Amino acid sequence: MQNREKAMEGGCNCGAVRYKIEGEAGFSFFCQCRRCQRATGSGHAPGMKVEREQVSVTGKMASWSTKADSGAAVSHEFCGTCGSPIF
Repeated sequence: MQNREKAMEGGCNCGAVRYKIEGEAGFSFFCQCRRCQRATGSGHAPGMKVEREQVSVTGKMASWSTKADSGAAVSHEFCGTCGSPIF
């Protein structure tokens, strides 16, 4: 069996931001906290853990930060044009 690394590509709704993730994700999950529910307008938000070095992004991103219940800073990254959540 060959060990080939996979690449995942995607982007925002309008196409202004594109991302590429090289290699495998560490794990994936669905977060069901109230913050993620509000951000997605649904009962959960899908996510996955990857290393920063695996990700490349093109396009203009915007962000805002808030504090988690734990007190840690939480950053929300999204397309600066259409507002689609990216990270």
